[in-house]
Amino acid sequence: MAHSLPEPCAFLYLRFLGEQSGRDNDARMPVPAVTIRPRRSMVLVALFSIAMVILSYVFVLALAALCVFLPYWLMTSTESANGQLVLLFLFGIAIAGAILWSLFPRPDKFKAPGPVLENLSSRVCLRNWRMSPPP
Repeated sequence: MAHSLPEPCAFLYLRFLGEQSGRDNDARMPVPAVTIRPRRSMVLVALFSIAMVILSYVFVLALAALCVFLPYWLMTSTESANGQLVLLFLFGIAIAGAILWSLFPRPDKFKAPGPVLENLSSRVCLRNWRMSPPP
């Protein structure tokens, strides 16, 4: 090469040369502005989606409450609480706890593979890199 590029930038320049199609990169077609009109139907869909999420949480909370309340009601309405009703009540508490535990999000323990990217604007090769090939 007649010009000098920093070694890490050589692959960027070679990739750029591979993407050249023979035309001037500075003469580009203008990108038309995109306008999205607001629609009432989309507002209704959004409100319906929010209502469905809220109703699903209410349903799950009611289901967890029924898992505990129904065995408790059976135990208190009978003359003597036998072993089956006590087990039903204890497993109802366990199931309700599992249902309530599943409602709360847990933090994601994802560790990104590979090296950590630093501030790219401080790199010499990206700061001095141009979109047109050097003369």
